[in-house]
This record gives sequence, structure tokens and C-alpha cells, in this order.
Amino acid sequence: MGLDIEEPLPSTRAIVALRDALLGYLESLADSIDRRVVSAETAGARALLGDPVASKVPGDLSVPAAAADGGSAVYSLSSASLGVCVALSVQLRVGDRVRRGRALTAVVPRDPALAVGMSPQEVEAVLSPLREALVARAAEAAVRGELGERPDIVILDGPLIPPESVGLAARVGGDLKLAREAVEAYLDAHSSLLRAAMGMEVTLIGFVKRPRSHYLSLISGGGGATLSDSAIASAVLTEVGQLAPYKPIELWEAELDSIIGYPEIRAALEPGSVSFAFVRTTKRRPPFRVDFGNLAEPLSDPRVVAGYLVATADSEGIPLPVVKADESVKVSRRVARDVYLESLRRLIARAARSGASTRRVIQLLTPMYGE
Repeated sequence: MGLDIEEPLPSTRAIVALRDALLGYLESLADSIDRRVVSAETAGARALLGDPVASKVPGDLSVPAAAADGGSAVYSLSSASLGVCVALSVQLRVGDRVRRGRALTAVVPRDPALAVGMSPQEVEAVLSPLREALVARAAEAAVRGELGERPDIVILDGPLIPPESVGLAARVGGDLKLAREAVEAYLDAHSSLLRAAMGMEVTLIGFVKRPRSHYLSLISGGGGATLSDSAIASAVLTEVGQLAPYKPIELWEAELDSIIGYPEIRAALEPGSVSFAFVRTTKRRPPFRVDFGNLAEPLSDPRVVAGYLVATADSEGIPLPVVKADESVKVSRRVARDVYLESLRRLIARAARSGASTRRVIQLLTPMYGE
């Protein structure tokens, strides 16, 4: 059955033209960012970070650590749209084997009859908060010691501060009941995770690999002229191992009001339950944002938490537990395609045995690629 998809390459002329167009644009963009970082309009944001401090490597790197991550894929079919997501947690000690928790999965929409009337964009609006809800549930399982022992630290591969995707889902929730339900599932899982970490006396953090937030500008009152946190943090944290600010920025009522524009999400967050800072774990990438939940011994000092992240980071600056969690659930385009086509092959075989029309199955359920 010829379901293998070959992706043609554009011509050399097209590639060279694109490269040249991007080169000039990127030069101007880099210059613009550099000038804005040191301008007066970002002075307040830089002041929030203060002078960076050196992280402190824990005396014992072999503390039990866990991390949770998730992956997802959206399928656009000729007759419907659907999405799948998976999340799990891993636990390890540096130099020891990796334990993996139960994989949590969901298909969007739950009712296959609804898939016929949904667009890929609507599916993604539901899938994003639902995936983050599963990640929080997987992290809570680790916090509670369900992977073999109670860890000293649990790292969410992603933010503890609700991401923009949850906010976007909340915005469309008025027209899409499934999106509203997914946001509620996320907020419930998020609150439960924070409470569990406090109750079990486990350090809980979110490691944000690709921070797109503008929190520093928003909290400092930068008005409409905002610059990304990554750009500002890159100018302040210049050496590997640095943390800023020394005391993470706590999110109380005023801070939450300035960075979260969705009332239902804002109302679900307890003021002071989450804080954030930035840590540079590598020269190759900008500093990463670290969201702090509960802090407990032996990792109750943010400098020691940062030291653990730096000491266990790979060449890209990603801490070992996060790397292992990401490897366990990474749903690349190829993996997503292979999983779907294998499921489709089994369905076609089942339909053939029962006498159903396999041609109808292929026509209606084969994914569409390209434009």
C-alpha cells in the first residue's frame, strides 16, 4: 500500500534567493534588538534582574530527580481533523538508570463524531491545554513517589506560569466548549500539582526551553514597548552558571494582573504560589527561564537549583532529567506520521477481514499533506 510520503526539495535557485533575503533581514533584526536591549525603555526590565549571581552546585548531584514532558500531533484528514497527545514522567539519579512512569494519552475530540466538524486550528486550541494538563498529571505522579521513590526535585519541561496557548484556548472557549473544558482540565491539574509538591515537600520547577514571554517588560511597566525576556536576560546573564535575579520574581496580585490577560486563568492562580528567574546553562543559547513552585531541602535555595540545572546540562544547556523526559515523548513529524499510518494499516486490515470497503477507509482517513 503506497502510503510513504516523499517531500520534494525546492530548486537551488529558490533556496539561494531565500537565504539571501533572510541574511539581510537578520542582520537588521540583530542590530535592532541589540539597540533596544540597552535603551532607556528597557531600563526598568533590566533592573528587575539586577546583578546576576553565581549558582551553587549541590554537594550531591545524585539526588533523586524527576521530569515530565508531553508531545502531540494534529492530523488533517480529507473528512475530519483530530489530535493526539501523550505525557509521562521519568525519574533518575545522575549515573543511574532511568525509570519511566505510565504514559497518559488523550485524543481530541473525545467523540469521533465531532471530528468531522472541526478544523485543525480548533483541534490545536483544545489539544494544547489538554497536553499541558497531562504533563502536570504526570509530574504529580512523580511528586507522589509513584515512580519508585519520592524525588527531591521535579522538573516540568515547560512553564509553571500558564502558557499563552492556554490563554488562547480560553479566548476561543466561548465558541468552542471543548476548548473551555480543556482549559479547566489544565487549571485543575496545575493547581493539584502545586499543592502536591507543597504537601510532599518536593522542590518543583518549570524549565522553559523556548521562553517567548515579555514578563519583565510587562511587570516593570514598559507599556506598549516590550522586549522579549530572552533578549533582556541575554544582556544581563553573560556567563554560564549565572542566575538572575538572586531572589526569583514572585507573582502577587499586581504581577499576575500585568502578565495574564485572561480572568478565568488569573482567578485560578493563587498569588505568590509561583515565581520566576533566569539561568544561563550554556553559551550556545540564551538564558532559560525557570519557574519556581515549592522549594524544599536539599534544593530550597534557588542558587542550588540553578547549580543542579547547570551541572547536569548537556551541550545545548538542557538538564539531564529534561533530556530524558523529552526523548521519551518527543512526537516528531515522522513519528506522528508513522504512528498514524500504522494505525490506519491495522484498521484497513480489520476492515478487509470484515468485508468492509477498504477503499472508503483509505479515502476518508488518509492524512492530507501540503497546501
